Amino acid sequence: MSNLFTDSFHGSVFATIFDKPFRVFERNDNVPDMWSRLENLIKIIGNNSVIGQIDENLDNIIGEKVKYNKENIDMLKDKSIKYLKQSLNFETEL
Repeated sequence: MSNLFTDSFHGSVFATIFDKPFRVFERNDNVPDMWSRLENLIKIIGNNSVIGQIDENLDNIIGEKVKYNKENIDMLKDKSIKYLKQSLNFETEL
């Protein structure tokens, strides 16, 4: 199992979608909008341990198992699909 180390919101989302362990690190430029999106994602997945610290020993997390709140993710996925179907007047299942 490979780990992802990123400072990217999109990288974190893809790691979540594909059930990959990841650590996200805050950027030095401290762009608040980007970090607030990451905070929201972290709340959804229910795992604060994905927030990395620059001085942490990354050897300790290599190969760790994924621990995301799948119920929250599935609920939001279903809500998004329902919204899209309603917006597009799409009645059949995708």
